[in-house]
Amino acid sequence: MWIATLLLIVAFVFGLLMFPPLFSGLEDLPPAPDHLLFWGRFHPILVHLPVGILIFVIVLEMGCLRPAFEAKYGHAALLALWLGAAGACGAVIAGILLSREGGYSGAGFQLHQTMALIGTVGVLLGLLLRLIGMASENRTLVDIYRAVLIVAFSIMGIGAHFGANITHGRTFLTEFAPEGVAQKIHSMEVWMESFVEEKPEEKPAPAPQPTPAPTPNPLQPPPPPPPTPTPPPPPPQTPPAGAPPPPPPPHRAGAARRPPPPPPPTPPPNPTPP
Repeated sequence: MWIATLLLIVAFVFGLLMFPPLFSGLEDLPPAPDHLLFWGRFHPILVHLPVGILIFVIVLEMGCLRPAFEAKYGHAALLALWLGAAGACGAVIAGILLSREGGYSGAGFQLHQTMALIGTVGVLLGLLLRLIGMASENRTLVDIYRAVLIVAFSIMGIGAHFGANITHGRTFLTEFAPEGVAQKIHSMEVWMESFVEEKPEEKPAPAPQPTPAPTPNPLQPPPPPPPTPTPPPPPPQTPPAGAPPPPPPPHRAGAARRPPPPPPPTPPPNPTPP
């Protein structure tokens, strides 16, 4: 069983190196060969094989908690565990080949692929712990293996749920479920997808740029200066009563001399009373 387990681990690692899982950019890949896509179409069939076998292993391990049952059926549980691990490895490689067809993207696809890989690695780790624990008769290691197996199978089950959402739609499981159950499942999906969902980068607002001063044109004349305001003329002054008239303006050469204005009439003298 040791040789078969090591060969299984080597084959799984080799398959991942040959066909590494991609989480984005599948549309930019060159088209895969038809024979690889043919094997990828077996993913929906192969994925059910390890699920059924691992459920059987978990039930068997519950009985193996008793030493007498472990002594009788421990090797059967180990063989079933190896078959479940091999089925999980084959389903993962087939799923990666199926994704090479394109059209698979989004948070649901990333969760399905990631949790399937984590669950399969956990099952392989549990297989090694089971072998070491049985070879050294260390029941503590066997108990640790059982805890690892339950955690790995739980992760695989949640990942399989996201795979069903890809195939049948997000409402396939919750369409006829009670309202409270459907809301909890939907909230769990949104919460888990938030860890792998690509968020758009928020670009900072550009700082306001100062308005550049206009460059003077050497061919264009400078603008005229603003006009200087002219003070208003002083108001005309009225000479006081009895003042002599102002002298006439000086005579300019070439201008016609105007006659001087007549003198004002002399008032008659006041008559002397007798």
